[in-house]
Amino acid sequence: MFDDWARSYQAFVLDLHHRSPRAAFLLEWLGDKDISGSGPEVDLFKKKAAAARQAITEMGRRNGVRAIEFVTYDSIGAKLEQSGCAHHDNLKDHRITADWIERIIDGHPGIWDGK
Repeated sequence: MFDDWARSYQAFVLDLHHRSPRAAFLLEWLGDKDISGSGPEVDLFKKKAAAARQAITEMGRRNGVRAIEFVTYDSIGAKLEQSGCAHHDNLKDHRITADWIERIIDGHPGIWDGK
């Protein structure tokens, strides 16, 4: 199932690139907290996630994607209350996430300012 997801995600990014060839991509990705635990199944999942990330990166390079930045919620996850419906983010969580994304964008001025 993961392999199908990875291929679909790669196709999605390529399709977006074809629609907006000058776009830079900020992609939510699996973090350490998303892949926790130990054992052979967890190790295999981590390897598949790393391979999928590499495949997306290489596909981007081959097709002229300006930039692909993979981000995880690991750095802000502990700050999120997720007290919205069905444990989704609440308004405060959305503000934390928005500020975090702004910091990522501001940290790469040459990529995100259209140059």
